Amino acid sequence: MRLSPAESSLAVIDHTIGPHLTLINLFQHTNHALMVPGFAPEQVHFSPLFIDEETLLFSVLDLDHWGTVIYHINSKTFEPLTEAFTDQAYHSATGKIILVQSFYDEKRNIPFGSTRLLESTHAFPLRQIETILAEIDHAQATGILSQFFENSVNGRLRFRSRLENNSFNDIRDPSIREQLRTLWSDGRLQIASTTGTFHILDAAPAETQTLIDRIPFEVHDPDTSASFTEDVEPLLRALELPKPLIEQYRKRSADAKAKKESYRLIDAL
Repeated sequence: MRLSPAESSLAVIDHTIGPHLTLINLFQHTNHALMVPGFAPEQVHFSPLFIDEETLLFSVLDLDHWGTVIYHINSKTFEPLTEAFTDQAYHSATGKIILVQSFYDEKRNIPFGSTRLLESTHAFPLRQIETILAEIDHAQATGILSQFFENSVNGRLRFRSRLENNSFNDIRDPSIREQLRTLWSDGRLQIASTTGTFHILDAAPAETQTLIDRIPFEVHDPDTSASFTEDVEPLLRALELPKPLIEQYRKRSADAKAKKESYRLIDAL
């Protein structure tokens, strides 16, 4: 739940019931479920933040893409803010809108640094796979496509999630077998090397977002998403917290590190 600054509106997401934001007018006792144009009906909403009484910022994703939008409450209209997904959005001490986004390879924005979503982006053009299968008959090629790949989405194929290295031994042609095994294993190596970067940005909704700082992250098994709870001093600076508080955080972090412990700030919201 998120309350607007003057507590006239409430934004609610309950992912156990419905993944869409519901905007409730607390004075008129009315509610309105939000649906972002350009996204599939199965869209899911995250990270709401009221910019002011008339403006709500939140992130949205569906099976194919994601982004961050602004909803104008009075006119009931949506405005795209960025094609990148915002994990968290904050007000700084002076009222700036600060966004935190997760990236792999400084190029691929993945919501919450999710390794499962990262794996789902490792897809190949259908033509590339058809070229590999071109020298065998149609029935064999169709069988391999069905056994090893999910259905094509936007002309791209993804390997099935339950494959193992030995799964490819079922392919009789050695050239095809090793080409597909290599594509699959290279993708697995990319997922295993789950290091990325949190981008901290000044949203400046009417202008281009300005990158303030970067914080590296790692995702370790069995975790499947990035946790932004350690080494958050750059975020504290971006939020313009008083210097004594930042210095206190720095000291406590250093003391914990000296004891081979960790000092974490938890965003309870």
